[in-house]
Amino acid sequence: MRKLFILLPVFLMAATVEPTRIAVGDPIIVRTSENISFSKPFSLLSLSKSEGIYQYAITLYEPGKYELNLENKKYSIEVISLLKGGDELKEIVPPLSIKGNPFWIAKRLLGFLSLLLIAFLVYKIIKSNRRTVVISPEEELEKYLIESRNAFSEGDMDSFYSILSFSLRNYIQRKFSIPALSLTSSELKEKGEEKIASVLKRADLVRFAGEAINMENSRKDLSWAFNYLEERKIEISKA
Repeated sequence: MRKLFILLPVFLMAATVEPTRIAVGDPIIVRTSENISFSKPFSLLSLSKSEGIYQYAITLYEPGKYELNLENKKYSIEVISLLKGGDELKEIVPPLSIKGNPFWIAKRLLGFLSLLLIAFLVYKIIKSNRRTVVISPEEELEKYLIESRNAFSEGDMDSFYSILSFSLRNYIQRKFSIPALSLTSSELKEKGEEKIASVLKRADLVRFAGEAINMENSRKDLSWAFNYLEERKIEISKA
């Protein structure tokens, strides 16, 4: 049975999954209007909700090709290994199935005409479209750096480096239109992001190569990231 999406002042958001190519343990951001649960091999890193939209950070810890079924749509996900030599890609695993609530679907169908009328009346009264609030790359970077600092304070170094790595890659991708989420640290270095590349390389060594964690270096990486953010803010204010 198909779901019917109704045009209302508060729109149902189509699900998004990005990126679809990651290194082992890197976050995948899933945004959807439904409250869902994830089962193995997917691991949930964090969950937040804002203005009716759920944002999940999930990850995978084995190299291979996977499929995620979300709102009747399949998303192909590739997980690569950054270890020397690499690992062979595993066979594609069965897709994660997310079942809808039959009562919820039936309620939508039964209320179709009423909701359509309500949407029309509200539109006539308000006479304006609801605006989508999009935060700047700097604001998003600051948000993730705070999460990374919290993980560091709690001694959760895996989450610390996962969030720190994602926050810097995501910022470079949004700010400079470089596909940083799908590039290795070496490839980023070739594009001129040498300092960020060195931080990401250290994060990869700790997370994937089992290198011992040096708390002083980790503290310096976090401090550098915040200083980098402040420098970007100053540059924007002078522009």
